[in-house]
Amino acid sequence: MPLSSSDQQLVQDMIDSATRAQRGDFKVNAEMTLSRVNALMGTKLLSGQENKAGEIAIEMLVRLEATEQNKLFRTKRRLQLVQMYLGA
Repeated sequence: MPLSSSDQQLVQDMIDSATRAQRGDFKVNAEMTLSRVNALMGTKLLSGQENKAGEIAIEMLVRLEATEQNKLFRTKRRLQLVQMYLGA
């Protein structure tokens, strides 16, 4: 299930107001969340909350990487991360 525009904006606002160190923490937390969600997928169907946590983590990683790269990179990377972690 895709994130709502308000969830997407919340992620962007967090990134915009964060320091470089905080952005690094966001990245580590998002990667850990995706690892947990990926492990859970191997054992059960994800709940709505678990699925949303994975989607938010992907959004966070994609937007963080886009601030370092470019906006076109974002769409391609989102698809890669969804396939890698959520198996869609």
